[in-house]
Amino acid sequence: MGGRAETLVDVLADRAVELGDRVLFRFLNSRGVADDELTYAGLLRDAARIGGQLQPVAPPGSRALLLYPPGLDFIRAFFACLYAGITPAPAYPPVVTRRENAYRRMRSILTNAEPAAILGTQSICDTLAQQETEWRVEQPVRLVATDAVPQDAPADWRPSAITADFLALLQYTSGSTGDPRGVMVTHANLIHNLSLIRDAFVGDEPPIGVFWLPFHHDMGLIGGMLSTAFCRGTSTLFAPIDFVQRPFRWLEQISATKATVSGGPNFAYDECVRRVTPQQREALDLSSWKLAFCGAEPVKRDTMAAFVETFRPCGFRAEALYPCYGLAESTLMVTGPDRNVPIRLDPEGSPGTPVPGSDSATNQVQAPRVSCGYPRGDLTVLVVDPETSTPVAENVVGEVWVSGGSVAQGYWNRPDETERVFGAKLADGSGPFLRTGDLGYFHEGQLHIAGRLKDLIIICGRNVYPEDIETTVKQCHAALRPYACAAFAIEAEQGECLVVVAEVDHRALAKSAGGADAVEPSSIENAIRRAVFEVHELSPRRIVLVRPLSVPRTTSGKIRRRACRDLYLAGQLELIAN
Repeated sequence: MGGRAETLVDVLADRAVELGDRVLFRFLNSRGVADDELTYAGLLRDAARIGGQLQPVAPPGSRALLLYPPGLDFIRAFFACLYAGITPAPAYPPVVTRRENAYRRMRSILTNAEPAAILGTQSICDTLAQQETEWRVEQPVRLVATDAVPQDAPADWRPSAITADFLALLQYTSGSTGDPRGVMVTHANLIHNLSLIRDAFVGDEPPIGVFWLPFHHDMGLIGGMLSTAFCRGTSTLFAPIDFVQRPFRWLEQISATKATVSGGPNFAYDECVRRVTPQQREALDLSSWKLAFCGAEPVKRDTMAAFVETFRPCGFRAEALYPCYGLAESTLMVTGPDRNVPIRLDPEGSPGTPVPGSDSATNQVQAPRVSCGYPRGDLTVLVVDPETSTPVAENVVGEVWVSGGSVAQGYWNRPDETERVFGAKLADGSGPFLRTGDLGYFHEGQLHIAGRLKDLIIICGRNVYPEDIETTVKQCHAALRPYACAAFAIEAEQGECLVVVAEVDHRALAKSAGGADAVEPSSIENAIRRAVFEVHELSPRRIVLVRPLSVPRTTSGKIRRRACRDLYLAGQLELIAN
């Protein structure tokens, strides 16, 4: 890059000249066969070819919603948007098995982002055209199948006035049905964070990567796809479902390609420990894997220790583990350890203690915590008492606040929320800081994540908002009392899991005066479990039916989820059925 690149458009242009026909990405189909490939020069040609076709459809400065199945067509479309001066907003494409939920989420994003176009493959666009009544919104929006742009179409895109401050990406963070928030990420944010990732992950050595992470998630998009191009690497990609169905595929490809960099959420490492057989392990050589990053959800000490123990005979080295912390609101990466230094997997409990008198006192640090390393580059990371807005001492839990060049510009079309989350000031007036909503503490200069200040639930790397779960539950059975449900997460051996507590109308459990049969508690539980899975694709670990007025509330009637969680863990809820 030679210090000249200020935008991702500059980066790709430089890389195409420097690296030409070197393979940038190859994509494996479900049979493990590479059926599509992109070189650096080829991606530049495709970006200009498709970008030229987009400019008459969407003017510079407009947005485009990207709905693609796993594959390289997404990458072509993403860079085509950048070349056309269009801001891409990646999202998960609607699929048949969860169409209602997917279209509801799609409508929310369309309403918020107001894109000029929806980009997808021809198959996706045909499906959307057939189902237009399910996603149509007030503003006009065009469907564009980018894989239908002829290969010999002229690359007649017109250069736009793209600067470092130009909005490069809307990263939607909502992991469930409602209230999507589009994080506004500029080219400067991306260049800053990709530089942090390069320095932390690989240094000057071009990486060989293997990734299955979805592109509509910041870890897959930035940590996998964009970092490969920025760091002059080559990566093998395959679909998330192929990992879920067969975790061995991930390690098999690392072994086959001699990959040096790969990673995923905590649950991915846990799945490999549980499901990769001894016979499969015998075929693996993981000695090339220099950096195995782990993030997107709390990193578990036991998972990391088990992975090292299980795959050490395959050549995996403990010092390759790289637990890190980040979030979309800071583009991606915030903290990480030094490379090739074994992480601390202390068996004893965490030294962190809660801030007296603050909300964080309800979130005790009990389980051993894995260090997520140091603030990277010039980022400032503080642990702050959320009540007093003052930094706390080492080993004291508070809210994690961040400032620096990676912090995004706010939420699209949400000025009040932007000011609250991105405009935090310390008690002495210094700032602004990003309030992450995460609880953590520093120990010996390294950040440890202890929980969440708010009620956001993270399961298998997905952000799940409890309000959405509760809305689904209260509508699924007539015997449930309205506005009397709490959804929260608890720690389990396999990671964070979902618990649903719901009040039942006592009259539904008794035989009615008209002789109607009483409702069986098991039928209510089954209805809740079915509804939560159908709408959110989650299976509650425990469904707890309780008597009326058992779910704690504030004086204004709001559900106190943490208090309900505490009662659940203490066995003090007034149960109807177990």
